[in-house]
Amino acid sequence: MLNSIVFAIRRVAPCIALLAVGSFCAPAALGQCPTLGGTVSNWIVAGSGNWNTGGNWSAGEPNSATTSACITNDTSGTPTVVTLNVAATVDDLQLGSFDALSANLNTQLTVASTQIINAGSIVLNGGGGYDTMLQIDSSNVTLSGGGTVTLSLAGFNPS
Repeated sequence: MLNSIVFAIRRVAPCIALLAVGSFCAPAALGQCPTLGGTVSNWIVAGSGNWNTGGNWSAGEPNSATTSACITNDTSGTPTVVTLNVAATVDDLQLGSFDALSANLNTQLTVASTQIINAGSIVLNGGGGYDTMLQIDSSNVTLSGGGTVTLSLAGFNPS
């Protein structure tokens, strides 16, 4: 049986259900993501854009358990925000300082291998009865980089 850890946010009645398991460690070295597994697809656009635009990535849209996603602009003057607007699967994931991955409502990113290096921010936007998930399909994953994971409930009204 496949072990799985899921970060999810969803509005359930007047409550918010949240499951978050993991730990963050000291910041990791940045660069062109040399420690990621599989084929690495680097974000190559100077600026922001949608995950599913293949031309924004060096090896096309990362959407397989053998392709890692590398978002490492690391420039405070032009931070990169990649909007996850589809369900996708990656081998590993790395975000550099000043860079962000923002997941739209009702999307899911599955990390199939053993590492998420987050020196920037991951924002999961849930709410309105929609699931938004960061799923980890490994029984031994390292979460590192010193970045943030924000669970946001868009349009939450507890009444």
